[in-house]
Amino acid sequence: MHPSPVDHEELKAARANIEDLLLGHAEATPEMLEERAELQDAPQLSKEELARQALAHGGADNDPATPE
Repeated sequence: MHPSPVDHEELKAARANIEDLLLGHAEATPEMLEERAELQDAPQLSKEELARQALAHGGADNDPATPE
């Protein structure tokens, strides 16, 4: 017997994103509004810090030798 879709965590509805909000396909949840407020209150990163983070991230292939 095949399991019910209810049994699968990965089949849960996808979280709305900014495009969904802008196109009117979704409304902002309290969690989204809280996350937005946290991002607005976060300190600005310097260009040097942004470059360091970019070089440290391996990108889609997770290879730090080819930063993206």
